[in-house]
Amino acid sequence: RAYGEWEAPGQAVCDTSIPFFHSRRGLVTSVNWGPFENGIDDCLTCEQQTGVFLLAPLNLTEAMRIFVTSPNVSLPGGGLQLTLAPHMNGEVRFNVSLKDLAPDGSSLSVTRELAIRVLPVNSAPGFTLMESEVLVFEDSGGLALAAFAEDVTSDGTGQDTEPEQSVTFEIEVDHPELFSSPPFVTNNGTLILTVAPDAFGLARCAIRLRDDGGVAFD
Repeated sequence: RAYGEWEAPGQAVCDTSIPFFHSRRGLVTSVNWGPFENGIDDCLTCEQQTGVFLLAPLNLTEAMRIFVTSPNVSLPGGGLQLTLAPHMNGEVRFNVSLKDLAPDGSSLSVTRELAIRVLPVNSAPGFTLMESEVLVFEDSGGLALAAFAEDVTSDGTGQDTEPEQSVTFEIEVDHPELFSSPPFVTNNGTLILTVAPDAFGLARCAIRLRDDGGVAFD
């Protein structure tokens, strides 16, 4: 029997309405099952059979790192569906085979190569405050509280997917007059402050961790 054929157009519509799930409509067009099998050049319905798309990654380890489930191409629509692993990026190439299923149980296939490239984006950094309230005495001078902020990451995960980025803590204080040296948090998570003489009261602080990779911050 003749081999089936299919084409992958350069333009398609990508639906990203569900987080990490991507559905690209119209990736595959012009699917046929070998119309010249019976020697009739204009017979577009000679092959009364069904088929399936099979995707095989050229690098299985990389595919398992980037995708939660293996990408697939549906029939008859020819759409590509895939689910990304959070915070992962890279490129995986697939052998995409169109395999026909003949009534007599035999099958033939045709294979093309498809590259799926997942581009990196800047993820917000993350941290955990070990205390939500700090008590100090009036006229107590300086304070250095180690491990005040822990689990400091540039990507908000424990996977270290953005090792090239650095992070910086920023603090906004509603009553700065309570301090002769305003509070700040070092990159290793230590809180440092100096209480102003004869000052007491409550200061509320907004602590932000900002990375240098873009606009995303925590």
